[in-house]
Amino acid sequence: MECPGGKPDFPRVTIDNEEVGRLGIAHLSALGLQDFAYVHESTRAYSRERLDAFRSGVLGAGGLFHQIDVPASSFPEAKRPSMIEDCMRESLLALPRPCGIMTKDDIAGVWTLRLLRKLRIDCPGEMPVLGVTDDIVFCHMTDPPLSSIPYPGRKIGMMAAELLQRMMLGEEIPTDHRVQILPPSVIARESTRFVTLPDSLVTRALEIIRRESQSRLVSVSGLCREVGVSRESLRQRFHATLGHSPKQEIERIRCLRVMDLLRNEADKTLEEIAEICGFCGADEICRFIKRHTGKTPGQIRRGNR
Repeated sequence: MECPGGKPDFPRVTIDNEEVGRLGIAHLSALGLQDFAYVHESTRAYSRERLDAFRSGVLGAGGLFHQIDVPASSFPEAKRPSMIEDCMRESLLALPRPCGIMTKDDIAGVWTLRLLRKLRIDCPGEMPVLGVTDDIVFCHMTDPPLSSIPYPGRKIGMMAAELLQRMMLGEEIPTDHRVQILPPSVIARESTRFVTLPDSLVTRALEIIRRESQSRLVSVSGLCREVGVSRESLRQRFHATLGHSPKQEIERIRCLRVMDLLRNEADKTLEEIAEICGFCGADEICRFIKRHTGKTPGQIRRGNR
């Protein structure tokens, strides 16, 4: 991904960093947040691409974006850990709470979680944190364990081998040629399990929506019964806290669930996905996805390939 001199000297196969940024904001916004921060390393091109997509997603959803710049690779190695903390400390303390944080990769996620712990800022309650790469060592050495967007290393390796074979057989491929591989869905762990919103009832309702939408259709009336308020009261409290209605939140989470199955469960038919997610059949799921994304299920699956 990184290129000497800033320009590619050879064809490349990389992860799709724009999609990484989009997955990040989709995952964190599902927690009901309005404020989002990105921990960026300006010396890394991949970090810039993820940053740009994440920021666009935040602003497109009407959220507030915050940026924390940490040029870690420019720090002397012997002093790097302390300089990273010094660089991040005031920026983290200045963030509103709650605020969802996406880091450029899992290493930056470890920096962030360790410093939050020292600053006595609760993760995930006040600041849920999401990394990138899904490195098992990094993700499980933190407290809490770090949620992360996986790096599709196997697919990238296979595509790179195919590209190399074409070149060895004499095919001329431009030096700026780049194949981008879509990342798998977020691996959710404790660092993004929940967030404490100003309205505790909305916090509880969101937890129910996220949990139950994995296996059934959640209705607004059923949600009202579970949290013990009227439909109008719930609507008003959702609008005051999130800026939209409970029905819109249910549909948004439901859409994310369907998208995840379409992208990562290629063996499942539309009928099977419809049954899992509480749709009447394939036709209804097609209309639902088209209305919310502008694409057909087939287009989403082809895009993932």
